[in-house]
Amino acid sequence: MVNSLTVTVQNIERDQSAITPPNVGWKDFGTGIVRAHLEDTVAATDTNVIGYWYAFTRHPLYQQRYFYHVRNEASLSRRSHLIKFGGEWRYNEVDRRERFQGDPAIAFRGQITNDSMADFMLGRPDSINQNSGAESYPVGKEVSLFIQDDWKAHRRLTLNLGLRWDPFLPPPDKRGTGAMFRPGEQSAFFPRAPLGLVYWGKDSAVPDKYGFGNILNNWSPRIGFAFDPAGDGRMSIRGGYGIFYASRALQNTGGGGPGFVLSTNMNPVPGGLANPYQSIGGNPYPFKAPQTPAERAAFNFVRPVTVGGWATDFRNGIVQQWNFSVQRQLWHSWLFTAAYVASKGNSLEVTRQLNPGVFGRPGNLQQRRVYPEFAAIGINSPEGNYTYNSLQITANKRLTRGFTMLASYTWARNIDNLADPPDGGDFRREKAVSANNIDHRAVGSLIWEIPSPSRSRLARWTLGGWELNGIVSLESGLYFNIVSGRDNSGTGINQDRPNLVGNPFLDTGRPRADLIARYFNPAAFQQNPAGTHGNAGRNLIPGPGEVLVDLGLVKAFPITERHRVKFRAEAFNAFNRVNLDNPVGNLLAPNVGRITGAAPPRVFQMALRYEF
Repeated sequence: MVNSLTVTVQNIERDQSAITPPNVGWKDFGTGIVRAHLEDTVAATDTNVIGYWYAFTRHPLYQQRYFYHVRNEASLSRRSHLIKFGGEWRYNEVDRRERFQGDPAIAFRGQITNDSMADFMLGRPDSINQNSGAESYPVGKEVSLFIQDDWKAHRRLTLNLGLRWDPFLPPPDKRGTGAMFRPGEQSAFFPRAPLGLVYWGKDSAVPDKYGFGNILNNWSPRIGFAFDPAGDGRMSIRGGYGIFYASRALQNTGGGGPGFVLSTNMNPVPGGLANPYQSIGGNPYPFKAPQTPAERAAFNFVRPVTVGGWATDFRNGIVQQWNFSVQRQLWHSWLFTAAYVASKGNSLEVTRQLNPGVFGRPGNLQQRRVYPEFAAIGINSPEGNYTYNSLQITANKRLTRGFTMLASYTWARNIDNLADPPDGGDFRREKAVSANNIDHRAVGSLIWEIPSPSRSRLARWTLGGWELNGIVSLESGLYFNIVSGRDNSGTGINQDRPNLVGNPFLDTGRPRADLIARYFNPAAFQQNPAGTHGNAGRNLIPGPGEVLVDLGLVKAFPITERHRVKFRAEAFNAFNRVNLDNPVGNLLAPNVGRITGAAPPRVFQMALRYEF
């Protein structure tokens, strides 16, 4: 028996500062906006004039992460069985403080004048979101156990059988500042909290320190096989199946609930930039959190309150993966593979909006919400699904006579509903081609060691030692969304899609200038009427494809047996092909349908390296 023990310790610190001047804010431009931070620190800029421009800078962030990992694996060989078993223990601790909306996120969507730039010039935003700063201190522990048997069942058949246990142990926040939404429940920790706002581990509605308990029934079977049908080692048939569980990233968990931080959502903003806090009863910033039970008992929440949480049936997402392939060696150095590769995800985490505005005019959003004392209520819900199917063909030439080549082609389809629904919760309407789906992708690479002259030493030194390498990739375009650009539905979610009234597709074989000017037909879409959702589906149109050729030329100059100088010249996108970005898909934008960007142009680099 062979045993392997691995111990890993990491301490990662991240200190990110904003790039805006520390003493410049919206108040310097004559507005009534006050910086939300109690401490004197810089803030980020986040202003979006829909269809015209978007100004965003990074926000102040400090994060300290401690990570410990212990893995033990034992291997035992018995006749035709190779058995591996063991376990893992992981410990994560994160201290995270960020100030991401000290100066607010402001959006102008043209709700006042029907033109977002005109609204900006008038100082009449559609929404203002501000936050005093989030802090989270999650502490997570993960335990895994596994066993696997590689069984040589026959000289031509090998089976791989395994089982893994991955329980999910929710990471509590060590300062206990987490909150969530539970309809009809009253908090005892903050007695004046609006009905439905409760705190992890402090209120009876959520006795656990993460809003739900441990998930222990995460069993992951794995099975695979390899079969040599002829027994001559020139052909193989392989297959496999496995189950995997998705877990939340630790840095996305933790505290910072209402009362510990202050988040305000002004939508609409009747006072404009001159009096932005009019709809919430006046300016609440800078914010200081209550520290004692008496202060919490007397604390009055600023309405509407923004909160999130988890669905009562929350569970880990399940991903199933399976594949089947046939490999065949032809000639001396060529290997061909044809494979079917697929995966399916169920119960994946998506955000369900529990508090949209009920259909009506946009001007009275807060009064029309399902829970008027709350702003947005984004609940993490296990309603996400996807399916991926692909045919993958590969030709591989092993290195012989200084030449090797690898070529592959993938025909794939990825369907999912992993998007925010315009109405907040109908994920069935979001089922569509994934935004990262690539229908066709072909890649080829080669390395050729150019033969060297053998007679003259000078000829070998100058003409020998050359190597040519290259990568060619061709792929179809990514699908993109067409959006209305304004909250016509009145839900406050701002993900409206328009009505499809014609054929949006135009001939992609047109001259490049025509493609850039109008990639699709904007006239095929109309703004969805007030109080309705458009009938256009998600990710309707595929974008432009991409062709890339990268070339490299290497020359080695030998000096002695152990010393040489190597020169390398490389060109990325060697032929400087213009690979276009997706076009503007916002109907509110004056350049809707136009392509405004492209992938990087040719990049050429040279290097000289001394090797010894």
